[in-house]
Amino acid sequence: MRRKIQVSTGLYTIDPFSAVPLRGGDRSGCYDALVTIVGLGGTGAFLAEDVARLLSVHFGWRIRLTLVDHDVVEEHNERRQAFGKRDRGRHKAQVVGERLVRQYPVEVALSLAPYDHRRDAPRFERGGPRSRLSLLIGCVDNPHARRELARTLETDGYSIPVWWLDLGNSAASGQLLLGNALRTHDLRDSFDSETHTCGGLPAPSVQAPELLQAPLASLPAPDVDCAAAQIAGDQEPFVNRAIAALGLAMVTRLCERRLTWRATYFDLDVGTLRYIHVDPHDVASLMGVRTEKLLHRSRAAA
Repeated sequence: MRRKIQVSTGLYTIDPFSAVPLRGGDRSGCYDALVTIVGLGGTGAFLAEDVARLLSVHFGWRIRLTLVDHDVVEEHNERRQAFGKRDRGRHKAQVVGERLVRQYPVEVALSLAPYDHRRDAPRFERGGPRSRLSLLIGCVDNPHARRELARTLETDGYSIPVWWLDLGNSAASGQLLLGNALRTHDLRDSFDSETHTCGGLPAPSVQAPELLQAPLASLPAPDVDCAAAQIAGDQEPFVNRAIAALGLAMVTRLCERRLTWRATYFDLDVGTLRYIHVDPHDVASLMGVRTEKLLHRSRAAA
């Protein structure tokens, strides 16, 4: 006879790490983290520097950072992005990459084309050095790019899952969503009610399907291009700094196994900040399954 699994009401923390030891043993050639940042515009350029500093200096990890963006720096970018006059005409990813290798002990790879999940995903080569953490950070503003980011999480035979942190904003508000699974099957045993840890969460595209369907902000009038709209004031000059700071907070807590929420929403016009905590009942409801299907049964079932 099987007993009903009991779920504690305490907060769950996310454990993003694989079974590869972070320190000790023979780890020659191994990375502590593989990180891909897609989109080096208003948010991505700021967050790339923050993440590089955090992982390589604060934590002292060996990391490989892949920067993906096909855009070049234009004059209007200087108003709210991490670029200046001397950067005009150069690829954003190249500018940021050169800046990071001058300042931090990081390995940087560049992709000056739109993100391709087969080429740019934060994965180790088959048979090559492994990593404990694979993190994909999306700072894009269109559903087509997010659909390609989502394809990274499709089952492909890799043993280490990729965690996808998606950041998006409108004029003065935005959201950050974290997850690593597209299907309910991939979330089985994700929640351990004894240790209060979580090893799997629905992908950002599952938590908020609208990300793959339409832009977050309304489009400018047909006779006004996006650059002109930004200059006209459709985006606050501080919104990218704000969401990058929240992104850094989530990455820091994730790597320290202290992160207890899967989503963050903020609105700087009305002064609100809201978190959605990691909870098996909430995730089960989101996926349309019973909570028991997500719980680890090591000692809870008889």
